[in-house]
Amino acid sequence: MTKESFDTLIEKLSLLLDHEHAALLAGGLGQLDSILQQKTALVDALGTFGDSERHRLAPVKQKAERNQVLFDSAMEGVRAVAKRMAILRSVRTGLATYDRSGRRADYSAGKQSSIETRV
Repeated sequence: MTKESFDTLIEKLSLLLDHEHAALLAGGLGQLDSILQQKTALVDALGTFGDSERHRLAPVKQKAERNQVLFDSAMEGVRAVAKRMAILRSVRTGLATYDRSGRRADYSAGKQSSIETRV
């Protein structure tokens, strides 16, 4: 492979990382699988070059690190939503209260409970 093809691969990877950045900012998590496959192929192709060219990867490395921070934040958000959904599901299935002495009383939403609502 020639130096020109190395430059072409770096440019393609740089553009792909910009696309990934835009997808992460827009919440387009569905696009990330395709982007990952393309990134893997480009990184594998770049890996065929010698260590003498690695210093030229610094700008691309910075973009990849920037995207990793966004990806980590997006995953945190997904985990927070999953946790909130689990809480909402548990509320739908019943209610837990505590009396003055700290004893827990559970009321199932599926059963007839002794809770009465007055208007």
